[in-house]
Amino acid sequence: MSNPTCTATLNKASYAVGEAMVLTVNHTDADRMSFAVTVQVTDPEGNTSPPATATATIDAGTVNFVDSGGKTWTLQSATLNQSIYTTTA
Repeated sequence: MSNPTCTATLNKASYAVGEAMVLTVNHTDADRMSFAVTVQVTDPEGNTSPPATATATIDAGTVNFVDSGGKTWTLQSATLNQSIYTTTA
């Protein structure tokens, strides 16, 4: 069996406050797999936020998502190889 893989991408490079964020996670061998996404926000003046980490664990079709920055991510769809989450910026 090959090692599991995981890639995570957001639908945009930057967001306005209140805008929908879409996170697409492509994965293989997802049973009992965890992945983490770290996000840091930069404003127009160059000020940055502390990094926030969102961690998801996929276990036999059940997805648990924890975000250290206080965002609530909602699973929109999931297949064997892809999970899509949304939240508000």
